[in-house]
Amino acid sequence: LGRVRWSGDVRVRAQSDLPAADNLPQTQLDFLDVNDRGGIDRAGVEAFTNTTEDRYRMRVQARLALEADLGSGVTTGARLVTGTPRDPISLNQTLGQYGSRFAAAFDMAYVRWETRPRVGLGLMLQGGRFANPWTSTDLVFDRDLTFDGVAASARGYWGGESHAYLTLGAHPLDEVEVSADDKWLLGGQLGTDLH
Repeated sequence: LGRVRWSGDVRVRAQSDLPAADNLPQTQLDFLDVNDRGGIDRAGVEAFTNTTEDRYRMRVQARLALEADLGSGVTTGARLVTGTPRDPISLNQTLGQYGSRFAAAFDMAYVRWETRPRVGLGLMLQGGRFANPWTSTDLVFDRDLTFDGVAASARGYWGGESHAYLTLGAHPLDEVEVSADDKWLLGGQLGTDLH
């Protein structure tokens, strides 16, 4: 048990969604509803997201994670979260829906191997569903977005926390069972972090 680390948090918040007064109604598609119902014509008015009406909500988020050190630089982890299971970036559950219970699902399950030297080359390889491996801001990837697939990173340390890095990743986006037309996000990133 000394090699297992638990973490978690609970957040309750008020959220206001206030569209601009000059927004046009029925102009932004709700792709999840359109796909669920089999097309725009079958979805009707549900095919569109709300772009005109102010919305005020109370929301709650809960996360419980564990990470286990398996030795030799190998760790494994998993995280259970609340939220809408089909929304990849919202861990928030809207309050005031007494007819249903909170949804909870795993949003991370991974195995990671890494070396962390103080000077020299550090390596990391991970697979499964894991936290964002890319250096980015909220303008590129939401903080709550997790990635499927594999990622590898090499970091060259030259003292302290300063390092240069190369990250490579292969992330399946859509696996099509009866076709070879699977969709993937393949990426690479080169950068430095100076302290």
